Order: sequence, then C-alpha cells, then structure tokens
Amino acid sequence: MKLACIADVHLISETDKQKGLHKTRKMFKTAWPSFSALLDRVNEEQPDAVVFLGDVIDWFSRENVDFALDLISKLKSPWYITPGNHDKETPIVDYESQTYRVAPSPAADNYWSQCGLAWEPKRFGDDSANVLLVDSSLSYIKPEHADWIDHALSDQRTNILITHVPVNIAQVRDYIMSVDPARNLDKYVQSGTPCFYEQQLKHQVQHVFSGHLHFPGTVSLDSTMFHLLGPSISIAGHHSPSFVIADISKKDVSVQTFWLEELSFTST
Repeated sequence: MKLACIADVHLISETDKQKGLHKTRKMFKTAWPSFSALLDRVNEEQPDAVVFLGDVIDWFSRENVDFALDLISKLKSPWYITPGNHDKETPIVDYESQTYRVAPSPAADNYWSQCGLAWEPKRFGDDSANVLLVDSSLSYIKPEHADWIDHALSDQRTNILITHVPVNIAQVRDYIMSVDPARNLDKYVQSGTPCFYEQQLKHQVQHVFSGHLHFPGTVSLDSTMFHLLGPSISIAGHHSPSFVIADISKKDVSVQTFWLEELSFTST
C-alpha cells in the first residue's frame, strides 16, 4: 500500500463570519493556495489512500468545513480524516474581535457527521497494511476507542496508527522539549492517556503518524516508529508545505517526506 499523510492545514474560508480573526490568523488564512498545490503533488504520487492527521480547519464553522472539503475533493485517491482539536473548536469571541480563544463546539461533530465524516475509529488497508484512524483531538484516547484498537489489530499485516496528538512516551516528550522547551506537554502529547503505548501499541503497532506540533521529527521505542509531521501549508517565515508517503509491505515500511520548498505560495 502507498499511503500519503497530510497534517495541520488550518483552512479558513473567505465566507466564514469571524472576520476579525481573518486578520489575526492571516498566516493560515493566506496559506490555502499552498495546500491546493500540495494536493496536485500528492495526486502525482498516485497513492492508494490519503489520510489527514487533523486540524484540517483553523476553527469549526460550517463555512470552513465546506471550504476544506471542496479543496480536498480534487484528490484522485480515497481519503480519510482523523480529527484535530481545531476541527472541533469554535472561537468564543464577537465576529469582529481579534482575540483568538476557542472552546469545543457542540455543533462540530454533528456537522462533520452530516458531511460523511463521523469521528468514530476507522480501519482500512490491503494485504500488506492495516491502517487505524483514532481520535485523540482532546489529548487523550477514549477508553472505548482503545478497546476497539485491541480488536482491530492484525497479526498478518503491518499495523499503522493515524492520530492527531502524539503518543505520550518519554522519547516524544524529550524530542518536543528539545525543539520547543516552552511547549505545554499537557496539550501536545496524549496527556490524558499516559499508558496508551504500553497497553495498546507496544510490540503490536509498527508505525504511528501524528501532527499537532507543526514541526517534523521521528523517534522510536521498541519496535515502533513515531512519525511527527510538519504542516502541509506554507507559513511565511516558518514552514514550507510537506507531506509524507509511506510505502507499506508486510515486512517493511519506507517513509519519505516530500517538501515543496522550491515553490512560493502566497495568496493576495
């Protein structure tokens, strides 16, 4: 299986009503052309499937969801989304405010579900790969979803876990602190499920792909590789768009990161 992984796109629609935040969050608002170009590059790779690792939108609104799904529709491969915290949160401000504070939106899950994207765990794959998508958007895995993983694992295929927030292990925490010592680890790892690796993943899941951090990296523990993806949009002065291709066989996984550094994407 050839799997493309895309992380942290933070799309904002021109029709979204939180106009004050469009200026405050300009680094994301103006980045959508880079995402559109990245999708063209993903199509060139002809993956068997594409997975989005959450934060497809910068905050929940129907307009932002519709905008994101319209852009994603240009993909020629089947695609899947596991949610990030931004996909479920909405600003708690007046429309013209420029203060970015958010809270979970009770309407978010329902609207995503209406669009065909319920946030229950999902599994897909082929003879070589068993790919599991699990919601960790609030920095923990629900107990019933952890139980689901136990039954969804395969003994005959390579097990791949796709989830937004990085797994809470010492190697991941140390790596995050080495890059950004100011990060709040309560938010940036799965702090609510500190034993998730030992209880569900150890010696069973070979590769874990996550986003959320906005910088890339790779760490390993026992027989598991943890792939931390950077954002798939161009943010001026910070990031170039990137995505990951994982070529999966029953015995091996080859992971390659594609950067679009040679291109400049800025909307006017």
